[in-house]
Amino acid sequence: MWTSWKERDTAFRHLSKSEDFQVFEKTEEMSFCFAICEAFRTGDLRAIQLESIGREQAGAKNIHLSRHHGHLRLDYGVSYELFDFLDLIEESGELFRRMSIDSTSIVGPKYQIDTKYVTLIRHLSGKSHKKDLIHIIACDIGNIEVFLTIDQKLINAFSTYQSRKGVYRLNVKLLTPRELCSHLKMAPINIPF
Repeated sequence: MWTSWKERDTAFRHLSKSEDFQVFEKTEEMSFCFAICEAFRTGDLRAIQLESIGREQAGAKNIHLSRHHGHLRLDYGVSYELFDFLDLIEESGELFRRMSIDSTSIVGPKYQIDTKYVTLIRHLSGKSHKKDLIHIIACDIGNIEVFLTIDQKLINAFSTYQSRKGVYRLNVKLLTPRELCSHLKMAPINIPF
């Protein structure tokens, strides 16, 4: 139904307690994240782990979720389904395997990439969005409905793209934990420490 914890790729990459992370910690977003994890644990929502995010996490410290739920990770007991979209895109797979997108080298006979993805890559060409693009495209290819993130700049840029592109729109939605809970009419759950 939606992607794995995008927070691992955005907020939780700020393990050094950056301003973004401190602001996130002080909001109710963590309570919404916990509510979503509870929905995963009960089977009300499907948690999907993107291979592209999994590979980013492989080299990262794995302590970011534990700090918010005592000795347990926030997503303890959550079973993730693995989705490796690289198997689905043969000719352009190497481009994505490198986890790098260069908007000047994505056209031509070497890479057969769907026009809507080329358009998206050109629109969201900022350095901070390059890896996010891979995750967004993976979600669209895999018919994953929601990509969870707290990166408001990414959400705003993607929303602008979606509002302007008509037939080139993607099917995936980028939502914050709060927005997802609002859509699903789920209340936040205070995290037990």
